[in-house]
Amino acid sequence: MSPRDSLSASERALLAELADERGLPGEDMTASARARAEELLARAPQEREQLGEQRALLAELRALPRDPSPNWQELEASIRRACAEVPSPRRGWLRWRWPVLALGTAMVAATAALLLRAAPAEPMELRAAASDGAPSGTGAPEALSDRATDATDATNATDAMNAQLADPVSSEPPAEADPLAEEREEREEREEQEERELRALVAELPQAEAVTLGLADGDRDEADDEADDDDELLPADNFADELERLDGDALRALEAWLDDPKQKG
Repeated sequence: MSPRDSLSASERALLAELADERGLPGEDMTASARARAEELLARAPQEREQLGEQRALLAELRALPRDPSPNWQELEASIRRACAEVPSPRRGWLRWRWPVLALGTAMVAATAALLLRAAPAEPMELRAAASDGAPSGTGAPEALSDRATDATDATNATDAMNAQLADPVSSEPPAEADPLAEEREEREEREEQEERELRALVAELPQAEAVTLGLADGDRDEADDEADDDDELLPADNFADELERLDGDALRALEAWLDDPKQKG
């Protein structure tokens, strides 16, 4: 009795299925095919177990939908759980409201203290002196007026300082006087005076020439003609003697006349 005959109908069907999967013919098998089939039948229990597992896996896969759609209810529930785990903004504000309020109160108090410290204290002092019972008589009004004057002076000094800080250009100290400015002005005045005197001397030059040299217009022309005819110069000694005889004004007039470009031409 062959192993094939001992198989049940289900095992035979399984064997036929295995033969189809492995490319073996069903009834018309050769000797080698039968030997191969018997070998497979010897391993039939293992094959059946593996095949059962494969069929179970295939059944699970076939049970899955071909176009799976998301489960919106589960998705909504998961979103709600995630939102519940995250604290809401309102809860966060309620948690930090007291520290924030305390910090704001401290900042307001510090700002008020700074403003009160920076405010002028003179009017408050005056009111305190008046309310505390200042000495009666004429001394109290005088003391109050003195304090008011001091407060006014302090305010004016503060305003002047603020103006100086606002306009640094105008608040600069005046430039130091140039020590050479006076000397330069004196020199310029002296030069102008000399220039005026020289112009006056030049204006009086024709009369000074006629008086000093003793030459009239006609005599001057004759002297010029004689000088041109002689072409001889006076000796140096005689010329020096003649110059010594002239006084200061006549000498300056002679020098101006000699330096006149018209005479040189």
